[in-house]
Amino acid sequence: MRTTVCFDQGVQIALDYIMAHPEECQREDPAFDGWCDRVIRAMEEAKQSVLRG
Repeated sequence: MRTTVCFDQGVQIALDYIMAHPEECQREDPAFDGWCDRVIRAMEEAKQSVLRG
């Protein structure tokens, strides 16, 4: 695979698209939000466990 766009340019292209298409890209998704919350909580608990030793 060869990339033709730098990472920062690719991110900007993606963000521009998302901002230009709010009706399809910016919908709330409670199920996904809940999943993200659980992942973040699990990562924070793992981090604290490692820090405590």
